[in-house]
Amino acid sequence: MTRRRGVPITLLFNFGKGYVGVIQSAIWVGVFVFAISLYAVFKLNETFDKSLDFVEEN
Repeated sequence: MTRRRGVPITLLFNFGKGYVGVIQSAIWVGVFVFAISLYAVFKLNETFDKSLDFVEEN
């Protein structure tokens, strides 16, 4: 999954570089990626209290 994310992130950086410069573009892309990753972490289901003792049935 990580390799697939590299191309859109690079395209977003290159797009922003023309408008706000290299440093600002890197900051904006970093904030965007960090926000998406925080959203993903908070939407993960916690398995601490769940019973993971199950049997697969064919």
